[in-house]
Amino acid sequence: MKIFVTGATGFVGAACADALARDGHVVVCGTRRRVVDGAPQRAWAVHGDLASDIDWRDHLTGCDGVLHCAGLASVADDVSNEDVDAINVEATARLAEAAADAGIKRFVYISSALAATADDGNRYATSKRAAEKQIGEIAGRRGMDWVILRPPMIYGAGNSGNFARLVHRIENGWPLPLACATAPKSFVAIDNLASAVARVFENPHARNRTFFVADDEQTSTAALVRDIAGTLGQPVRLLPVPASVMQRLGRVTGKAREIKSLFDPAVVDTADIRKVLSWSPPVAQGDAIRDAVLGMVHQNPQRRKIAFVVTEDWFMCSHFLPLIREARVLDLDVIVITRVRQHAAVLQAEGVRVIAINARRSSANPLALVFGVGQLRAILRRENPDIVHAIALRMVIAGGLAARFAGVRNVVLAPTGLGHLWSSRGWPQRIARAMIRFVTRHVLRRPGTVFVFENRDDPADLGLDAAGHDIVVVAGAGVDSEIFQPSLAPPAPPLKIAVVSRMTRAKGVLDSVAAVRAARAGGADVELHLFGAVDTDNLGALSESELRALSAEGGITWHGVSNDVPSVWRAHHTAMLLTSYREGIPRTLIEAAACGRPSIATDVIGCREIVRDGVDGFLVPPGDVLAAADAIIALAGDARRREAFGQAARAHFLDVFTEAAIRQRFADVYRRMLNREPGSGE
Repeated sequence: MKIFVTGATGFVGAACADALARDGHVVVCGTRRRVVDGAPQRAWAVHGDLASDIDWRDHLTGCDGVLHCAGLASVADDVSNEDVDAINVEATARLAEAAADAGIKRFVYISSALAATADDGNRYATSKRAAEKQIGEIAGRRGMDWVILRPPMIYGAGNSGNFARLVHRIENGWPLPLACATAPKSFVAIDNLASAVARVFENPHARNRTFFVADDEQTSTAALVRDIAGTLGQPVRLLPVPASVMQRLGRVTGKAREIKSLFDPAVVDTADIRKVLSWSPPVAQGDAIRDAVLGMVHQNPQRRKIAFVVTEDWFMCSHFLPLIREARVLDLDVIVITRVRQHAAVLQAEGVRVIAINARRSSANPLALVFGVGQLRAILRRENPDIVHAIALRMVIAGGLAARFAGVRNVVLAPTGLGHLWSSRGWPQRIARAMIRFVTRHVLRRPGTVFVFENRDDPADLGLDAAGHDIVVVAGAGVDSEIFQPSLAPPAPPLKIAVVSRMTRAKGVLDSVAAVRAARAGGADVELHLFGAVDTDNLGALSESELRALSAEGGITWHGVSNDVPSVWRAHHTAMLLTSYREGIPRTLIEAAACGRPSIATDVIGCREIVRDGVDGFLVPPGDVLAAADAIIALAGDARRREAFGQAARAHFLDVFTEAAIRQRFADVYRRMLNREPGSGE
């Protein structure tokens, strides 16, 4: 059979693709983004974000089967129900319809054992159950075979979820209050799940069936901890805290469901798949646990390693994937240490190992910073990377201190921008700025450390000399000139303005709204389209209700997050960013310039690096809504000026801001560090 596999570079998808190929199937590997280097014996298909309107026809042509592995592997509290359904339910339904259109013989879906208990309010489980229902209804209506596999928790060396976190905590000697977690549980090794996937494609009796799949053996949370500790050669540090006490703690901390899952029994019945398909797990659980643990702690020990330390997984994905790709070109193992929300699978698709940490950007608690430094130090001591690259000011401080305390020789500190702290005038902020300058100049600045800034103003504000040998200035993180390309502007009027950013006050969303209102009042035929997420970790975030109220006005529309930013610029004439805080260089303005669109932006550090007033857009004073309205009116009435500005913006982008140019700058930094002799002062 020729089988199309979604999520084929993820933990589950990659293992299943390998198993299918070993069984003689032709595998087409579907990925969200381009892979740096895929297995040459496979066909590769880039299908884009599941939440977007993907045209599956070319990908599925000539295929006999579909294995759908892609989707949200877990659901964080700050992910909306709409986002969960868009990826796990609606995208699955669209793929099933397309598969039926393409004449696919068998559609196999990796669901979850939790789907059987979807009524308990678990949003992830509910979305999986809803997706199963959609597949059954579509396949039944269209005459397509379907198979659903429901695994419990999946473990293996490439896992970055709960199993990996448990391994890392045991390795670091954490005492765990889990001695009373003795209820029996089912787990499944990734190799056993992949074996079951291969079997359901081969066996005609799997048609239109749902199967639970798990290891032969059952275990418990406490027993699993003992097995992992034994493999690591670590003492077992289990505290006998009663389940009732832990569950009360869960209610207080908002983690009741997670803690309950550690103590409650969770056994699945695999009798059906054994009887109907004559399948049994090929790998014993004890062997699989040992191999998974050893694989995690000894991955590629001979290769050199870079650790990116960043506040949020989405920020790494939206801005810094080019750096990951360049590190892999340099044959570095790559780990990303970050708060995991819903983008871990994207990072894993780039060949990255993700290590989750507890961190919130909005926290101003000094104790949280101390805890974060300790958490990062423990990870860096365990991983022993050759280079640490800390991104954004909070992680520059926490990650820089952790790297120093962990003895890392080579450190890249990239503030990207100075943010709210340098835009606020209160005495607490002044004290914080003075402390950061002291730490930067006297603690973090040492041989082997390079500071990377996006503009030439920021170094002085951190007490550094922009001309110093350890200071590098790069123009952002780079934008792919092949993906972001110029296009003909849409018909006008109306003039369509897009704001693509987080929906916060500091990003000037309300000023943009006010400017468009004033321009419309002045007679301009103009529309404002807002593209971006509600940033729940930002104290200045606009709420969903506020954005929906704005969207109810004439000429203003909030679209939520766009997973296809180039299409946004194809549909709009002008970018706008009336930011009021210290940007590095706003990526949204670079992307607009790459697409040949002019911009209206505030005349502040960061924006003025990309927008040249009167050349490829307009710069207006911060907070000056009327000046922004005048700029809107000027562009609305002059199509030739818009075109000239757009051409100038594209040329400026090609000169300075391309992904290739930025990757080369960072490659030079990494090579210099890797070639530095031990003990040298370079």
